[in-house]
Parts: sequence; C-alpha cells; structure tokens
Amino acid sequence: GLDSAPVCTNCHGAHNIQNPHEKRAMVSRSCATCHQAVYERYARSVHGKALVEEGNQDVPACADCHTHHQIEQPGTKRFRLGSPEICIRCHGDERRMAKYSISTAVAQTYLSDFHGVTASLTRAAASPASQRVVVTCVDCHGAHDMASPRLKGHAAMKATVAATCAKCHEGASPDFPAAWLSHYEPSLRHAPLVYLVGLFYKIFIPFVVIGLVLHLLLHLYRVSAGR
Repeated sequence: GLDSAPVCTNCHGAHNIQNPHEKRAMVSRSCATCHQAVYERYARSVHGKALVEEGNQDVPACADCHTHHQIEQPGTKRFRLGSPEICIRCHGDERRMAKYSISTAVAQTYLSDFHGVTASLTRAAASPASQRVVVTCVDCHGAHDMASPRLKGHAAMKATVAATCAKCHEGASPDFPAAWLSHYEPSLRHAPLVYLVGLFYKIFIPFVVIGLVLHLLLHLYRVSAGR
C-alpha cells in the first residue's frame, strides 16, 4: 500500500471529531492537506467560491463527486462515463436550480445530444471494444476550475468552446460550435429548422401510423364481409 495515503484520523481527526455534515467546507479543506494544488483550483471555481467564501451548502464539495470512503481513480473509464450523473444530481434538481435561475434543461439536452447518447451507450456496453473518446460535462466546463458561463463574454465563451471542440474535431474552425445546439432546446428562436423538422415528424408520423392502421382495419373488414 501507499504509506502517504490518508487513514481515518487524517480526515476526521483523532480527538476533536466533528459531524462532517455540519461544516461541508471542512471536507474540502481536509482534502487540501494532500491535494493542495487541486484545492486551490477548486477554491477559485464557481462552486468553490460559493462554498468556501459564502458558505453556500447547495454547491458540491470534494466528497460529493469523489465520495467519502469509496474513492475511485478519476482517470478510469467508469468514473469518466459516470461523471454526467454526478453533475445531473444537482443540475437536474428543479427546486435547487430554481434558487439560482439555472435551467434544468442542461441535463436533458446533454443526454439527448449525440455526445450524451454516445456516453450512455458506451457506458452500457462496458466492454474493451467500447474504449472511445466520449465528451462529458468536464471536457467543456472543467472538473475543478469550472467558471460560471455568465461571467464570460460571448466572444470569450465562443472561443473556449471552439478550442474544446478542436481537441476531438481536428481542424475545427472558430465557427464550428455554431452548428451545435449546446444546451438550447430547438425552438423558433434557436435552430428553427431543427424545431420545424421535429414538429413535422411529430405530426406526420402519428398521421401515417393511424392511416396504416385504418387501412388495415378496412382491409380486414372488406375480407370478412366478402366471406
């Protein structure tokens, strides 16, 4: 084993043991004892500032993503593919997100996007053949140093997204992300063509199915009446 790995007393203390649920910021400070560089990035992030500086208990501390006692190597395929579920625990919580005027659509739009679908299918496959590059939340937003999109200007945010796309899509131009819906749901304002095509299929497919069923029923009636 690794001699420098923490034991119970490194996190909980020896004699002055406190309830870890009362002061969640202390959990991250305990992690900083060994992971100082990571903690400093986290403390500057939108989550870290809210917890450390404001005492906001709604934001994640280290253990919310890495757990307390069943800590997994974050570089593994299993952890990477499961990371969206960690984010969705908070960002899919309508009651919690409403307090900060954050839409929970970010969760569903990712899961229905080709990136999210690929991640779900790859995780379900769970085989050596499924070892592929899959984009998860942390690729665009970061893991420990995530910043609020509201604090970045449109041009800066667009450049950041374009650089992220170029990591997988070689030769991607600065306008490459414009073809991607991001976390927007198709509407007449955002991607009207995609929205209208989807609306057309919502109307057309049921119409065709109902027509086929009626045609089949009429055919059966004609056959039975002819006997």
